[in-house]
Amino acid sequence: MLSKQIQTIITKHTHISLQKVMEYTEKSTFGFLLVILSLPSALPVPAPGYSIPFGILLIILAVQIILRKQTPWFPKKFREKDINISKLKGGLEKIQKFITFFEKLIRTRMTWIYRGGYRLFGVLIMCCGISMLIPIPGTNTIPAMGVFIIGLGMIEEDGLAGLAGALTALAGITLTLLILFLGKEALDLLIKNFI
Repeated sequence: MLSKQIQTIITKHTHISLQKVMEYTEKSTFGFLLVILSLPSALPVPAPGYSIPFGILLIILAVQIILRKQTPWFPKKFREKDINISKLKGGLEKIQKFITFFEKLIRTRMTWIYRGGYRLFGVLIMCCGISMLIPIPGTNTIPAMGVFIIGLGMIEEDGLAGLAGALTALAGITLTLLILFLGKEALDLLIKNFI
């Protein structure tokens, strides 16, 4: 189970490299990495400091998904760099509940969606990764949640989860564009007065 793998990673390590994370993979390396890299920003209480470096790694993964690479590749500098995950340990119980909730909903179905739309998922993940690079509140959590759900669906080949993740990603990308063009304050005012 993915939740147990993540629990093992967080409880056994205070720092971990991307190479080590990949060693925990059983099924889909791409899906597993998407979940791991989006998780800190997708959590209801995001861990600060992860969005920009993990956004860069998600963009690298997205390019490879678009190119239909069989196994993920990262530059040695990224692959061997230790990542401090000690900040996540305090919220381990929340992490477990968060992942377990989604795991109950995921199962193999509508597999043709991932086969037919694989490159499109890559494009969405890339846009979400770019959104995570923007240091403005509201541009991280929803795009990261979209990537998280797409990654979970990819692990189990759950096309319905893929669609849900794609819609969440699109909502996150749209929100980011609105914030960039209207500004956070203008968007908050618009929502308050018209929704």
